[in-house]
Amino acid sequence: MPNQLTDRQVLAAIALTLVVVIGLVLMSVKPEQEREPGLLWRDQPDQPTKSLAI
Repeated sequence: MPNQLTDRQVLAAIALTLVVVIGLVLMSVKPEQEREPGLLWRDQPDQPTKSLAI
């Protein structure tokens, strides 16, 4: 192999990759105030619904 990387270059590449990944994760996370509310489930009806007889 004509182009071998030194240990320092490999460690620098790994560190740079980690910084990029962490940066992308932090950029994609919305602050708590901007988040949409979670799913709102409807309450179950008091009376059970009757099935349709065919």
